[in-house]
Amino acid sequence: MTTSVKSPGFELVKGVRAVPPTVAKFKGMVLAETFSQEPGARPFCDAGWRFVEGCEASEKCLPVVRDQKGQIKIVAPSMNVKFRPGTSQKYVSELLTSEGLEVRRKVGFAPNSYLVTGEDVLGKANRLSANGAIEWATPTTIEELGGRG
Repeated sequence: MTTSVKSPGFELVKGVRAVPPTVAKFKGMVLAETFSQEPGARPFCDAGWRFVEGCEASEKCLPVVRDQKGQIKIVAPSMNVKFRPGTSQKYVSELLTSEGLEVRRKVGFAPNSYLVTGEDVLGKANRLSANGAIEWATPTTIEELGGRG
């Protein structure tokens, strides 16, 4: 089951989370066997990721989405945010802090842009995108890269 979210054309896969290969134990989580067998999920499973049910989003249980083409993506706890020219540094700092986001670094290739980290980046990206001072807010996703031909 998927639910629409405004973040760049993503559909949240309800009830399924992704557990990174670095997490050794996942007590209380149930493997999402059916989802794990989907063709788009196999590359993640082959790389050591596990898809589970019954856990809230956290650094150990990341949200899973589908893009407009149906490709599975895992949402990392970070996003890129680009502010409109002329937005004061004070406003940038206050807004990001009020959203519980921490600036990791300025993005060099895009003026007025920041890589930020925090929880619930899908929801926060939606809220930030509605703010007139922001050009875009895009969650960082982990995805399969197609083969090179």
